[in-house]
Amino acid sequence: MRQDERWLWAVTLLALALRLPQALCRWDEITLAYAAYWEPSADALGQLDLSTALSSWTGLHPPLYGLVLGSLEQLVPIPLVFILTSVFFSCLAVYWVGRVAGPLGALVLASSPIQMSYAAELNNYPLGVAVVAGCVLASRANWRWMGLAAVAAAWTHVLAGMAALGMVLHRVVRDRGRRDSVKLMACCVLGMLPVGAGALRLMREEGTYGQSADTTGWIDLAFSALGVEGAMISLVAVLAWRSPVVWPWLGMFSVLAMTLFLGISSTEQLQYLPLFGPPIAALVGLGVSEVRSPRLHRWVMGVLILLCSVRAGRTLNVDIHRLQTVIADQDSTRAIDLAISKSQEGDTVWMVAPANELDDDKTATAPALWRVSPWVPMALAYPVDFEYRDYRYGQPRHWQGRVVHTSTDLYAAPFDSVAMSTLRSSGEVWVVLYEHGHASGLVEHIEFVLRPYQYELIEIPRGEHPERLYRITGLTLETGTQ
Repeated sequence: MRQDERWLWAVTLLALALRLPQALCRWDEITLAYAAYWEPSADALGQLDLSTALSSWTGLHPPLYGLVLGSLEQLVPIPLVFILTSVFFSCLAVYWVGRVAGPLGALVLASSPIQMSYAAELNNYPLGVAVVAGCVLASRANWRWMGLAAVAAAWTHVLAGMAALGMVLHRVVRDRGRRDSVKLMACCVLGMLPVGAGALRLMREEGTYGQSADTTGWIDLAFSALGVEGAMISLVAVLAWRSPVVWPWLGMFSVLAMTLFLGISSTEQLQYLPLFGPPIAALVGLGVSEVRSPRLHRWVMGVLILLCSVRAGRTLNVDIHRLQTVIADQDSTRAIDLAISKSQEGDTVWMVAPANELDDDKTATAPALWRVSPWVPMALAYPVDFEYRDYRYGQPRHWQGRVVHTSTDLYAAPFDSVAMSTLRSSGEVWVVLYEHGHASGLVEHIEFVLRPYQYELIEIPRGEHPERLYRITGLTLETGTQ
């Protein structure tokens, strides 16, 4: 194994180490909500309806990630497997960038805080980063690998598809008239046609254009997320402006500007930014090789490694502190601990915690949810006839013989349908209210929803706002005692 290859594997393992704390912290209620978002793909695969699975977009997202997560839901419905699959895609992107731009290019991507933050998402962005990195790698490959990378990108995310389009157009223009360029175009047209039809259908829908049209707002947000180190590192990419790797970046940039202007893309979220990481990281690695002076080359290398170390260390420190908070909390007694210990198979455990933090910066944690271990199977549950993506039902899952729901509030009609179904089956319902200190009136609202039921209330001390556990065993006399 050559020295560069050994260094590349070392950087890839470093990327894994940097992402694992985020992966563990990512076991929270929002992760379950994201998994519910892709449930139609899992349902179609479970019914062996491949036509629906291959043609269904989830919101504005093409089908490929839905096929990946849906397959995992059917084969190994273990949340930690879902999360680590996303981490695998993120690390794969690091390795592929390194194959083009060397260990330094890989290090730039591995140490990016935005990459570390989004590496464990149950969403198509980690896969999107991997397929964009695949396009960067395929920019030097033969037409077969380039066509495969382009089709995979188009099936993953619209921006990734535009990265592929930029790569393909550059190759076709460069090799115009050659037979391989014709084969490449034919491969891309045939492979992208199904998702292209879906994209055109969405473009005609009025609801597609509901976002605020403010491109400058997103640029400000992106620069804020990059930070000083990221901005300084990115400047080196200019040295490689003649590289074919520029074209995937141009493809994404042009379409993002257009979708922001048309109000298709949101200007308040950063999820698009990780997709730009692979071409920028590759250009930085290639840009350093353009520095001809040996002394200046070593100086630039040293500065870049220092900047990468600083930003990665700062982000890792935050993630480790979050993880330590989660671990320390496991020694305290929470309401969910009592619900798990006292409940039996066939019972329903409904966890309610208000959304105290936005999910944009990926720093929220859920120590209480860690009592529901993510390394055991948690298959999708359908306790009643309902639309699974309806958040009011709390994306229920089977867990150790129980059905566990997680929601930010308790909605009367959905809760009644689930509770009555559980009670009719001789089970009990356990409602756990936690992390509710900033949610004014939530306790009163939940107890209003529970008025038709006989329940026992247990309070568990937790600072100024005790956690509350409601054990529901039947209906009140007013509604007809069971």
